Amino acid sequence: FNAKLPLPTRMVLTASNFVGAWWWALLLGVVGVIAAALITVRTQAGRAGLDKALLKVPVLADVVRYAIIERFCRILASMVRAGVPLPDAMVVVAESSKNKVYERALLKVREAMLEGEGISGPITRTQLFPAAVTQMVRVGENTGTLDGQLETAAAFYEQELDYKIKKLTTLFEPAMIIFMGFIVGFVAIALVSAMYGIFRQVNLQ
Repeated sequence: FNAKLPLPTRMVLTASNFVGAWWWALLLGVVGVIAAALITVRTQAGRAGLDKALLKVPVLADVVRYAIIERFCRILASMVRAGVPLPDAMVVVAESSKNKVYERALLKVREAMLEGEGISGPITRTQLFPAAVTQMVRVGENTGTLDGQLETAAAFYEQELDYKIKKLTTLFEPAMIIFMGFIVGFVAIALVSAMYGIFRQVNLQ
């Protein structure tokens, strides 16, 4: 009818035509980005950058941090109870953190311990652990009940981790619904506005 389509409709048609003509390039681009990301993550610098970035993502950062803290307390408590020297236990705990930021910080804690410092002071200086954890470590170190204090902290942060995961899931579901609703709503508007726009312009002619 030589009628001009509304902007939303033109946007949908342009996007559809682009994907239809260049789908192979888009596919190659996605594969290339995924391959580059996997290669980068396998390097020390790339893994460190990813771990650092994860600790800054809202909501997700709390889940990652609480998981590391719970694992730290649990493993260190078991090794202290088994009589493993703290410097040796710290190596195992650092590797089990699965996060380069925490791993490097805990290895520095180990170096400070080998120089004659205790464990609570160096851990506090990392600024990676909540005040509650550092206080409990200090109490356990001063009273000789480090394993018990760490077990208590591990149980607490295990509960907090479950709460954070549920919160993340609760936020993820509405976000996906809103995103899909936006896509479907935009396409619906594009179709309806096109029909009304064409009818209006045809009637005017």
